[in-house]
Amino acid sequence: MAWFRYYDLDGNYIYPNLRKKIIFPIAKETLTKDSWVFIDVENLDIDIYYSLNKEGSVFTKTASTDPDSYLVVYEDKSSENYDSTPVVSQIVGNLLYFKAAENHSKDIEINKQYSLYYKTPNLKLIKKRTQDNQYQACEEAQSEFVSSEEEVNVSSYVRDLTSDNYYNLSFINSESNWDSGVSKNSGASLIGTFTGPNIKIYCDKGPDYGKFKIRITAYGSDQDIDNKVVLDWQDVDLYSQSKSADALVFSKTDLSYKNYVFEIVSNHEKNILSSDGKMNIKKYSFSLNNYLSLNKEEVSSSLLGRIVTGATL
Repeated sequence: MAWFRYYDLDGNYIYPNLRKKIIFPIAKETLTKDSWVFIDVENLDIDIYYSLNKEGSVFTKTASTDPDSYLVVYEDKSSENYDSTPVVSQIVGNLLYFKAAENHSKDIEINKQYSLYYKTPNLKLIKKRTQDNQYQACEEAQSEFVSSEEEVNVSSYVRDLTSDNYYNLSFINSESNWDSGVSKNSGASLIGTFTGPNIKIYCDKGPDYGKFKIRITAYGSDQDIDNKVVLDWQDVDLYSQSKSADALVFSKTDLSYKNYVFEIVSNHEKNILSSDGKMNIKKYSFSLNNYLSLNKEEVSSSLLGRIVTGATL
């Protein structure tokens, strides 16, 4: 695979210092272009630099962050092909989010390779050249890849009553207990499957809605064979004086990066002020975990050359 490169302002090629190829398993869900994908980068210090400071005879280590020093690139697997597509990349907490460069169909291996380039100052400060579709260094205001945490939708995958996906809603005894997401009887239940770490549930609220209870259980895995309850029957009250559709009524953002199932039971208990005990679930959203991982670290031949000659990095 050819190393990603771009032009500096003088027309010379720049090669990022370090790379880790991203191992991308065959997706269980179809991913659309520009949808958010994430990978755990905890303890990798991708955007952190350390410097030693001496005060008298004491040395202290200071950490600084460079948010423009890393970038995910979608590139050809051929070592001769420099056709590369950088994508918006942003670290949020311990996760590196990046946008899909194109549509990826479920159950089909992706055509190219996503790679993380990092430890390269101003790497995000590039833009596409109109004359040859290659990339060139630029000022921050012109960059296509500078981003912020606020731009990342960490729960961007939505499931509603009409969805037909690998992770989805399932109503128990739907004909007798549910009518288009509205519970008809006490004990009406449903389940939804998703991946952590984030889950949000949306329902209608108003003066004629009651309560439901929710439980979240982690799937068993090779490392943890038994299923584990991580939230045990928490009550959620849907009553409000005024009506609101598709209201966010439940959110949990501190789950692990694994598969989960939530169970909901509409018990038709109601707030003392409510005229009814029903619920009307509309949708839920979550952070789709594609279980990406990083390969070993690779060093640019350009950086190795500078190290060999003794130049300052």
